Amino acid sequence: MNYRRLTEKEIAALKERNCWAEDWGSVYVSAGFETSHMYNVMLYGNIRIGAFEKNLEVSKGFFKHSGIRNATLRNVKVGDNCLIENVGNFINNYVIGDDCYISNVSTIETTECANYGEGNLISVLNEMGDGNLVLFGNLNSQFAAFMVKHFHDKELKDIVRRLIQEEIKKNKNRLWHYRLRGKNNQYQGNNQHKHMRRLRSKWCRTAKRLHGIEFVGGQCIYRYRCDMRKFHNK
Repeated sequence: MNYRRLTEKEIAALKERNCWAEDWGSVYVSAGFETSHMYNVMLYGNIRIGAFEKNLEVSKGFFKHSGIRNATLRNVKVGDNCLIENVGNFINNYVIGDDCYISNVSTIETTECANYGEGNLISVLNEMGDGNLVLFGNLNSQFAAFMVKHFHDKELKDIVRRLIQEEIKKNKNRLWHYRLRGKNNQYQGNNQHKHMRRLRSKWCRTAKRLHGIEFVGGQCIYRYRCDMRKFHNK
Protein backbone atom coordinates (compact mmCIF):
# COMPACT_ATOMS: atom_id res chain seq x y z
CA MET A 1 0.00 0.00 0.00
CA ASN A 2 1.25 3.47 -0.90
CA TYR A 3 1.02 6.16 1.77
CA ARG A 4 1.27 9.91 1.66
CA ARG A 5 1.57 12.68 4.21
CA LEU A 6 -1.45 14.62 5.37
CA THR A 7 -2.17 17.91 3.68
CA GLU A 8 -2.46 21.09 5.71
CA LYS A 9 -6.19 21.11 4.95
CA GLU A 10 -6.57 17.56 6.29
CA ILE A 11 -4.59 18.39 9.44
CA ALA A 12 -6.83 21.39 10.07
CA ALA A 13 -9.94 19.25 9.52
CA LEU A 14 -8.67 16.59 11.95
CA LYS A 15 -7.96 19.22 14.60
CA GLU A 16 -11.52 20.46 14.22
CA ARG A 17 -12.66 16.91 14.91
CA ASN A 18 -10.75 16.88 18.20
CA CYS A 19 -7.80 14.87 16.84
CA TRP A 20 -4.22 15.48 17.94
CA ALA A 21 -0.80 14.15 16.87
CA GLU A 22 2.53 14.25 18.61
CA ASP A 23 4.03 14.91 15.16
CA TRP A 24 1.74 15.30 12.16
CA GLY A 25 4.75 14.65 9.93
CA SER A 26 4.87 11.06 11.22
CA VAL A 27 1.25 10.36 10.23
CA TYR A 28 0.81 8.81 6.77
CA VAL A 29 -2.46 7.88 5.10
CA SER A 30 -3.61 5.94 2.04
CA ALA A 31 -5.16 7.45 -1.07
CA GLY A 32 -8.71 6.67 0.11
CA PHE A 33 -8.34 8.30 3.52
CA GLU A 34 -11.06 10.75 4.61
CA THR A 35 -10.86 12.94 7.70
CA SER A 36 -14.62 12.75 8.28
CA HIS A 37 -14.28 9.21 9.67
CA MET A 38 -11.90 10.13 12.50
CA TYR A 39 -13.02 11.79 15.72
CA ASN A 40 -11.33 12.34 19.09
CA VAL A 41 -8.16 10.43 18.19
CA MET A 42 -4.68 10.94 19.69
CA LEU A 43 -1.70 9.82 17.60
CA TYR A 44 1.83 9.13 18.85
CA GLY A 45 4.92 7.90 17.02
CA ASN A 46 4.73 6.41 13.52
CA ILE A 47 1.18 6.05 12.26
CA ARG A 48 -0.17 4.53 9.02
CA ILE A 49 -3.90 4.69 8.30
CA GLY A 50 -5.78 3.07 5.43
CA ALA A 51 -9.00 3.98 3.64
CA PHE A 52 -12.47 4.20 5.20
CA GLU A 53 -14.73 3.10 2.37
CA LYS A 54 -17.01 0.36 3.75
CA ASN A 55 -19.52 -0.36 6.46
CA LEU A 56 -18.79 -3.14 8.96
CA GLU A 57 -21.46 -5.37 10.48
CA VAL A 58 -20.96 -4.98 14.23
CA SER A 59 -24.00 -7.06 15.12
CA LYS A 60 -26.48 -8.97 13.03
CA GLY A 61 -28.15 -6.46 10.74
CA PHE A 62 -26.38 -3.49 12.40
CA PHE A 63 -23.74 -1.76 10.27
CA LYS A 64 -21.35 1.04 11.17
CA HIS A 65 -19.07 2.93 8.84
CA SER A 66 -15.37 2.20 9.16
CA GLY A 67 -13.29 4.80 10.96
CA ILE A 68 -11.41 5.60 14.16
CA ARG A 69 -13.21 7.23 17.08
CA ASN A 70 -12.30 7.84 20.71
CA ALA A 71 -8.91 6.13 20.57
CA THR A 72 -5.20 6.64 21.29
CA LEU A 73 -2.73 5.00 18.93
CA ARG A 74 1.06 4.76 19.15
CA ASN A 75 3.23 3.18 16.43
CA VAL A 76 0.22 1.60 14.79
CA LYS A 77 -0.56 0.66 11.21
CA VAL A 78 -4.28 0.41 10.44
CA GLY A 79 -5.43 -1.40 7.29
CA ASP A 80 -8.32 -0.49 5.03
CA ASN A 81 -11.92 -0.36 6.25
CA CYS A 82 -11.28 -0.90 9.95
CA LEU A 83 -13.55 0.31 12.71
CA ILE A 84 -11.71 1.20 15.92
CA GLU A 85 -13.77 2.88 18.61
CA ASN A 86 -13.86 3.50 22.34
CA VAL A 87 -10.33 2.47 23.28
CA GLY A 88 -10.11 3.39 26.95
CA ASN A 89 -6.32 3.44 27.26
CA PHE A 90 -4.30 2.88 24.05
CA ILE A 91 -3.19 0.61 21.22
CA ASN A 92 0.61 0.41 21.11
CA ASN A 93 2.98 -1.16 18.55
CA TYR A 94 0.48 -3.08 16.42
CA VAL A 95 -0.26 -3.81 12.80
CA ILE A 96 -4.02 -4.11 12.28
CA GLY A 97 -5.12 -5.74 9.03
CA ASP A 98 -8.02 -4.89 6.74
CA ASP A 99 -11.67 -5.07 7.81
CA CYS A 100 -11.02 -5.40 11.55
CA TYR A 101 -13.39 -4.28 14.28
CA ILE A 102 -11.98 -3.28 17.69
CA SER A 103 -14.41 -1.79 20.18
CA ASN A 104 -14.67 -1.01 23.89
CA VAL A 105 -11.20 -2.24 24.86
CA SER A 106 -8.76 -0.80 27.37
CA THR A 107 -5.20 -1.68 26.31
CA ILE A 108 -3.79 -3.55 23.32
CA GLU A 109 -0.01 -3.53 23.12
CA THR A 110 3.15 -5.37 22.24
CA THR A 111 5.91 -5.33 24.83
CA GLU A 112 9.64 -5.85 24.50
CA CYS A 113 10.75 -9.40 23.59
CA ALA A 114 7.20 -10.76 23.34
CA ASN A 115 7.17 -14.50 22.65
CA TYR A 116 3.58 -14.86 21.36
CA GLY A 117 3.15 -18.08 23.31
CA GLU A 118 6.19 -19.70 21.71
CA GLY A 119 8.04 -21.97 24.11
CA ASN A 120 4.95 -22.79 26.16
CA LEU A 121 4.48 -26.45 27.07
CA ILE A 122 1.09 -28.10 26.68
CA SER A 123 -0.13 -31.64 27.33
CA VAL A 124 -1.50 -33.68 24.43
CA LEU A 125 -3.16 -37.05 25.23
CA ASN A 126 -1.49 -36.62 28.60
CA GLU A 127 -3.73 -34.14 30.41
CA MET A 128 -2.71 -35.24 33.90
CA GLY A 129 1.02 -35.46 33.19
CA ASP A 130 3.87 -33.16 32.21
CA GLY A 131 3.74 -31.04 29.08
CA ASN A 132 4.84 -33.05 26.08
CA LEU A 133 4.44 -30.51 23.25
CA VAL A 134 6.31 -27.23 22.80
CA LEU A 135 4.50 -24.48 20.91
CA PHE A 136 6.46 -22.52 18.30
CA GLY A 137 5.80 -20.74 15.04
CA ASN A 138 6.79 -23.52 12.63
CA LEU A 139 5.03 -26.31 14.49
CA ASN A 140 3.04 -28.66 12.25
CA SER A 141 0.99 -31.80 12.90
CA GLN A 142 3.79 -34.18 11.89
CA PHE A 143 6.34 -32.64 14.24
CA ALA A 144 3.76 -32.40 17.03
CA ALA A 145 3.06 -36.13 16.68
CA PHE A 146 6.81 -36.81 16.73
CA MET A 147 7.27 -34.88 19.99
CA VAL A 148 4.34 -36.63 21.66
CA LYS A 149 5.42 -40.09 20.47
CA HIS A 150 9.04 -39.71 21.69
CA PHE A 151 8.29 -37.76 24.88
CA HIS A 152 9.86 -40.49 27.07
CA ASP A 153 13.14 -40.48 25.13
CA LYS A 154 14.94 -37.94 27.33
CA GLU A 155 18.02 -37.52 25.12
CA LEU A 156 15.98 -36.95 21.97
CA LYS A 157 13.51 -34.72 23.81
CA ASP A 158 16.35 -32.50 25.12
CA ILE A 159 17.84 -32.14 21.62
CA VAL A 160 14.49 -31.24 20.08
CA ARG A 161 13.69 -28.69 22.77
CA ARG A 162 17.15 -27.11 22.49
CA LEU A 163 16.68 -26.67 18.73
CA ILE A 164 13.22 -25.20 19.26
CA GLN A 165 14.53 -22.72 21.83
CA GLU A 166 17.25 -21.61 19.41
CA GLU A 167 14.60 -21.03 16.74
CA ILE A 168 12.38 -19.11 19.17
CA LYS A 169 15.29 -16.92 20.25
CA LYS A 170 16.15 -16.13 16.64
CA ASN A 171 12.54 -15.25 15.82
CA LYS A 172 12.15 -13.18 19.00
CA ASN A 173 15.08 -10.99 18.02
CA ARG A 174 13.58 -10.52 14.56
CA LEU A 175 10.14 -9.70 15.93
CA TRP A 176 11.52 -7.17 18.39
CA HIS A 177 13.33 -5.47 15.51
CA TYR A 178 9.98 -5.11 13.77
CA ARG A 179 8.39 -3.88 16.99
CA LEU A 180 10.67 -0.87 16.97
CA ARG A 181 9.14 -0.07 13.61
CA GLY A 182 5.65 -0.74 14.94
CA LYS A 183 5.18 -3.83 12.81
CA ASN A 184 5.42 -6.98 14.86
CA ASN A 185 1.92 -7.60 16.08
CA GLN A 186 -0.74 -8.30 13.52
CA TYR A 187 -4.48 -8.61 13.18
CA GLN A 188 -5.36 -9.95 9.78
CA GLY A 189 -8.73 -9.76 8.11
CA ASN A 190 -12.23 -9.84 9.58
CA ASN A 191 -11.28 -9.86 13.24
CA GLN A 192 -13.55 -8.59 16.00
CA HIS A 193 -12.38 -7.73 19.51
CA LYS A 194 -14.87 -6.29 21.98
CA HIS A 195 -15.19 -5.63 25.71
CA MET A 196 -11.62 -6.41 26.72
CA ARG A 197 -9.54 -4.99 29.54
CA ARG A 198 -6.12 -5.95 28.26
CA LEU A 199 -4.63 -7.79 25.29
CA ARG A 200 -0.85 -8.00 25.24
CA SER A 201 1.64 -9.33 22.69
CA LYS A 202 -0.76 -11.39 20.62
CA TRP A 203 -0.59 -12.54 17.02
CA CYS A 204 -4.07 -13.18 15.69
CA ARG A 205 -5.16 -14.58 12.33
CA THR A 206 -8.18 -15.86 10.47
CA ALA A 207 -11.48 -14.35 11.52
CA LYS A 208 -11.45 -14.21 15.30
CA ARG A 209 -14.30 -13.05 17.53
CA LEU A 210 -13.03 -12.61 21.09
CA HIS A 211 -15.56 -11.39 23.64
CA GLY A 212 -15.39 -10.49 27.32
CA ILE A 213 -11.65 -10.97 27.67
CA GLU A 214 -10.07 -10.20 31.03
CA PHE A 215 -6.40 -10.59 30.06
CA VAL A 216 -4.33 -12.28 27.39
CA GLY A 217 -0.55 -12.27 27.71
CA GLY A 218 1.98 -13.34 25.10
CA GLN A 219 -0.26 -15.65 23.10
CA CYS A 220 -0.44 -16.79 19.52
CA ILE A 221 -4.05 -17.53 18.51
CA TYR A 222 -4.91 -19.50 15.35
CA ARG A 223 -8.26 -20.69 14.01
CA TYR A 224 -9.75 -21.88 17.28
CA ARG A 225 -12.71 -20.72 19.33
CA CYS A 226 -11.78 -20.83 23.00
CA ASP A 227 -12.31 -19.30 26.41
CA MET A 228 -9.48 -16.76 26.35
CA ARG A 229 -9.52 -16.33 30.12
CA LYS A 230 -7.73 -19.68 30.34
CA PHE A 231 -4.77 -18.34 28.38
CA HIS A 232 -3.24 -16.09 31.04
CA ASN A 233 0.52 -16.04 30.52
CA LYS A 234 1.92 -16.61 34.00
